[in-house]
Amino acid sequence: MIRAVLFDLDGVLADAADCHFEALNLALEEVSGISVFPEERDVYEGMSTRQKLSRMVEQGRLQPGTEEAVYRIKQEHTARLAAEQVIPDPIKTIMCRSLSLSGYKLGCVSNCVRASVDALLHGAGLRRWMQVAISNEDVIDPKPAPDPYVVACQRLDVRPAEALAVEDHERGVMSAEAAGCHVLQIDDYKKV
Repeated sequence: MIRAVLFDLDGVLADAADCHFEALNLALEEVSGISVFPEERDVYEGMSTRQKLSRMVEQGRLQPGTEEAVYRIKQEHTARLAAEQVIPDPIKTIMCRSLSLSGYKLGCVSNCVRASVDALLHGAGLRRWMQVAISNEDVIDPKPAPDPYVVACQRLDVRPAEALAVEDHERGVMSAEAAGCHVLQIDDYKKV
């Protein structure tokens, strides 16, 4: 029996992918004069910022040793852009309210840092419905590792088999499945 519903954040609860992409490019341009082109964007979707920066260093696109500066500046831009761009979606508000009132435990499981998770949930008007909000800072290994979903289930006091994960990216699906959760993978409604 499903007792908890665990939502990914970007692309599921909040439409913040553009915000993250813009913030990353602003930080990359400030620190190293490079950017991620729109046609490469899918390569980095679903990764944490640290994972993206590590991949760029491995590819020789980003100078080793600049990752922390890019990371810090990206987080500052993300917080600002989230406050400016993320707005509540009435359908998602009704959905979370209805699930909560029906007795389901709700949680958000994200590959974002804590400040971004809080800013995006607040901007989307959904924080009040989430009993837990897991960031990549709450785990040793972020998605696609199972850690984020394992921690969310522990904090909600449910077994992974009693949780439904709602994800829009393969890395999140892999994470939830590896943790033992049921998974509902949704398509990005903006691509339809």
